[in-house]
Amino acid sequence: MIAADVSYDVLFIVHLAGALATLVVLVVLRTNAQFAATTTDRATMSQRFPDRVDWAARTVHVMVITGLAMSLTGDHSVSLSRPWVGTGLVLYLAIAALLEARALPKEREVGRAVAGGESWKEPAAQLARWLDIVLTLLALTLLTMLVQF
Repeated sequence: MIAADVSYDVLFIVHLAGALATLVVLVVLRTNAQFAATTTDRATMSQRFPDRVDWAARTVHVMVITGLAMSLTGDHSVSLSRPWVGTGLVLYLAIAALLEARALPKEREVGRAVAGGESWKEPAAQLARWLDIVLTLLALTLLTMLVQF
């Protein structure tokens, strides 16, 4: 790792914290989706899936912002020309696309179904499946950042 200056170190810490926060938020959301697919407890569901925008799931974007900032301010070992940086960017784009276009709309659908008195089991099961894919891609991203081939 490089440590060119304090600002780089701060970016690195925020990058790691963003990755950890993203992992925690998505695992909790996946656990809630699995629970939702099997429960009929509307009161608990209304707490776990309120019909509102999930800003916590957007912590995933912190990783790419700080990662790009580190690449642009760091030395050659973290430059955009490195294959592992490019791989991380491609994986992030896939994560962001699936999260924003598939998983989070399903989460809102579950919240609307709970609020509207409708069945939420099928949308919750679909949400869990989308989150499985997102979490797999996130695991690959974290592995790529650790290995840095």
